[in-house]
Amino acid sequence: MTGHFGQIFLLPGRSLLEKEIERLQVDLSQAVFEYDELIYKDCFYLEKHFYLNFGKEWLNLLKAHFQAVFLERKYRIIRLYKEKNQKLKLQQLEKDLSVYQQLIIETEEKIQSAEQSIYEDTLTKEEARLMRGMYRQIVSNVHPLLYPLQTKHQEVLYQKALTAYKRDNKEILQLILDHLNEDYAQASPLKLSQLVDVRNALLVSLYEKRNQLALRRSDFPYLIRDYVLNDELGEKMRQSLMQRRSQFKQKIKQLELEIAKLKES
Repeated sequence: MTGHFGQIFLLPGRSLLEKEIERLQVDLSQAVFEYDELIYKDCFYLEKHFYLNFGKEWLNLLKAHFQAVFLERKYRIIRLYKEKNQKLKLQQLEKDLSVYQQLIIETEEKIQSAEQSIYEDTLTKEEARLMRGMYRQIVSNVHPLLYPLQTKHQEVLYQKALTAYKRDNKEILQLILDHLNEDYAQASPLKLSQLVDVRNALLVSLYEKRNQLALRRSDFPYLIRDYVLNDELGEKMRQSLMQRRSQFKQKIKQLELEIAKLKES
């Protein structure tokens, strides 16, 4: 085939491209399913149990850390600035540290949500296994990354399946599966150039999804999964959180004394 300015390039044969696309779709389907399972099931479970079992210790540590940082900067302001400038600097300090207060509020909400989840209905192991199987089939048929040229209707169908999967709604997943009677991969044969575009898109998506998987597995809460799932390791983490909080409390007492001395002088 001749390109621009007399350049000549060759496209691989249709059969080779189709086989490569099939292989990439299988690999990408597995990566997508692993990622969704990690985010919406494993990480959700780990985060819930972290806040349920260690949330109060973590919250107390955050509060102590916030107070220590606030007092340390307050001490510096009182020592360096006169009264008028002190007031302005202290007001700005409260604004600057509002992110800490927001984090504390969010943590309190997550603890409350984890405590409420105790009373929610949970799936049996068999129900969870069936749900994963249904969702995997749907991913293989209509996930947008696997079929870049699919219709808007198919994308909407997948989004409904994802919502049902996150909510453990087996009935909706089954309805979507029943709806998948036709081949959603492509309604008609693609041109060779279109196959090349699909192959390239799949390669990029597969690389990105595997990278996302690696990043999520190296981040909270998956990073501490052993501590959440193992009682002995979990107790070590609890003691570590409490010890760190105790260190901050000592620092807070020292800073409060230093600030009181500055005000008296």
